[in-house]
Amino acid sequence: MANSNNLTAQQRAVLFGASTRQHFQMLGMQEVKGGMQTVSFRVPKSRIMAGVKLLVEGKIKLTHASETSYTLGDVDIYKALRRISIDFNNGFNPIVVSGDEMALINMLYPAPEMVKRGTGETLCTVAEKLTASSGGAENDFSFMLDVPLTINYRDPVGLVLAQNAETNIDINIDIANAAAVVNNASGFTADFTSVKVTPMIASFSIPSDTRAFPDMSVLKIVDSRNEVFTSGLSYIKLPVGMIYRKLIFKFETTDGAPLDLEHITSNIELVFNTADVPYSVSPKMLKQINTMQAGMAYPSNCLYFSFDYQGVNGYGGSRDYIDAERITELALRFSADCGGKITIVSEKLSRLIAG
Repeated sequence: MANSNNLTAQQRAVLFGASTRQHFQMLGMQEVKGGMQTVSFRVPKSRIMAGVKLLVEGKIKLTHASETSYTLGDVDIYKALRRISIDFNNGFNPIVVSGDEMALINMLYPAPEMVKRGTGETLCTVAEKLTASSGGAENDFSFMLDVPLTINYRDPVGLVLAQNAETNIDINIDIANAAAVVNNASGFTADFTSVKVTPMIASFSIPSDTRAFPDMSVLKIVDSRNEVFTSGLSYIKLPVGMIYRKLIFKFETTDGAPLDLEHITSNIELVFNTADVPYSVSPKMLKQINTMQAGMAYPSNCLYFSFDYQGVNGYGGSRDYIDAERITELALRFSADCGGKITIVSEKLSRLIAG
């Protein structure tokens, strides 16, 4: 019998696929009334965790003295979740993003149109125009967000052992102020009369043969950061030390409204070690590339680089990953004719190093 320590990650993946069984397990629903609250769920100590799906159902009450409606953007309703985090008791947090940022990540996999706002035909059910009135009008909404720990549904990279006495895994969801859903629009008052959150854990059984245990030396990290930029040249340094699979850039005005990409007057550039520029693409061209890759229009103020695209988003090989473990500086560079804000959402891989 071959020594399990001599098997490659690919060999382990093949054996794991033949020796495990997928499991879906619901956790109990939690409900809050009003925003700015947190709900927490403890992941059961069983099996090998692959990710979480969150079913969110709610009612938002919208009030305005004279306006009768507010038009939502494609992913605005996901702003109901201010923060989604998966927290380990050792301080490791592989997922730390808002609901709309997670929705943008979900759109970089097959069937991205399912993430957009719809009236029953997508994963997000909400009216395009929220009803408002002087006395307050209640609007129903629901959506499902995928929060995977693995890089996709095919490759067992990023799996986490939940069946471990020393490890506690918590899913923490911060409910936003309801005004975030309507982008703090002037004159509108918004309140959540109910928000229900129900998670489902996706996991795999533990193989009886130790040779079929998957390689867990690579972890996936999804997080975001916010930066303010001014008119002229912006040079924003990005963290190094990990391997980038996806980068999403969401541009906003200083007051938080979507920024017209016409205000970006230069190419969008990724700069390695201050001099190497492997990506230098105009916003218009990058927007078209994004539409080609996703098969649909991405939100108007967002651009992305999907380094795992090789014909299908999310399922390509590692050829085009940005290995920021091997460079000392990685930066985003662009020029604009006005000031604004940029949110950078990234999906990265971190390799565990023994010793």
